[in-house]
Amino acid sequence: MENIKENKLIGYAYQSRQYASANRSINPLYISSGHRLIEDKSLEFVYKFCR
Repeated sequence: MENIKENKLIGYAYQSRQYASANRSINPLYISSGHRLIEDKSLEFVYKFCR
């Protein structure tokens, strides 16, 4: 996700898995920076706990 006005990264949309069938879908988990945590570390943190 990007802030279009400033062209700045504000977060990620993380999808833990994909289905081959179009009948099933998984909603993405939206990840943004938090207090004292930058976007890259936020994504890494979520990835480790969603495995």
